[in-house]
Amino acid sequence: FFTVMHEVGHTLGLRHNFIASEDGKSSVMDYPDDLDTFSDPEEAKFGNHYLSELGKYDLYAIKYGYTPLQGETRGKRHPALDLLANGQDIHEKLSPEPKNPLFATDENVFEFDPRVNRW
Repeated sequence: FFTVMHEVGHTLGLRHNFIASEDGKSSVMDYPDDLDTFSDPEEAKFGNHYLSELGKYDLYAIKYGYTPLQGETRGKRHPALDLLANGQDIHEKLSPEPKNPLFATDENVFEFDPRVNRW
């Protein structure tokens, strides 16, 4: 499961975060350390440190990269990105209402909706 999350992170544009192992749970984009040094360095032992959910850094980076912002212009930095970078919740202020995305799959191709076209 860890590897799937890690690779999906790459598809979302996340790069390796090799400092995330500082606390052992910040990102699936870091490679886990098999040596448990987080509890007591004097009693280091091998353990399983693969995350089973996204870390704080992962959630932060995805939110920063994918939050829709009203008034975005391609190639220009939106002023709300600084608010996001400072951890402020801007969804209510700047984001448009989420729309229900249309969906049509293979089974819908032969129905009578003219918008559905396999090719």
